[in-house]
Amino acid sequence: MAQPASRQPRWALFRGLEQFETRGETSGVGYCIAGPRPYALEFSNTADVICLLLGDINSNTKFEDDSEQSLVFLNESTAFHPRVGNVRVRADEVRYGFLAFSYANDFQHLIDDRGIEKQRLDGSRNNIRSDAIKFLARYAKERLQKHGRLQPLELQFLALGTYVETMRQLETASTVARGALSDREFALLCDYIEGNLEDKLSCADLSRAMNLPLRTIHESVKLRTGRS
Repeated sequence: MAQPASRQPRWALFRGLEQFETRGETSGVGYCIAGPRPYALEFSNTADVICLLLGDINSNTKFEDDSEQSLVFLNESTAFHPRVGNVRVRADEVRYGFLAFSYANDFQHLIDDRGIEKQRLDGSRNNIRSDAIKFLARYAKERLQKHGRLQPLELQFLALGTYVETMRQLETASTVARGALSDREFALLCDYIEGNLEDKLSCADLSRAMNLPLRTIHESVKLRTGRS
């Protein structure tokens, strides 16, 4: 049974990762586990950070010098925040929570001989999805629900899998121009619609879920399907 989302006052003060009780370091990877509670989070990351989403998070979010916007972090996806960046998230509705991993240089060099400078230049990327990411999120969620914690070896496994699969998805993302949805983004849109058919979906909901202008979604769907 799905755990109900929680709410907090929109005026809550922003705090860093120290607000989450479960955090630490294992074999070159820092980790933080956030449960199903609303939060107001702001941090400047000195290392690459990847969040593994265990459930939907409805938020108002700001990256670097961009303006604050509504953003839905989708269930069983990852979010990549490159080093030397600033992230501010006011999450009013949180379902299940997330795991955040920060990766030291030595760890990255050990598992990957390729640089990720291009991915860093592209800035934060959200709602990165694949079957492997879905498996990792479901594994973490099931273990936390049954046992309330994760063993160090499990955290290492999750951190490694989350890093490798997120980088693979960013590297293999379609080179379709940003004026159109990539294959991955179109599949993500279809998954979101199918998962919310019982709700009264609006165009604004789709725009927020995809973190893209509505015009981009409209034109891309028409291009692919011939329908508006």
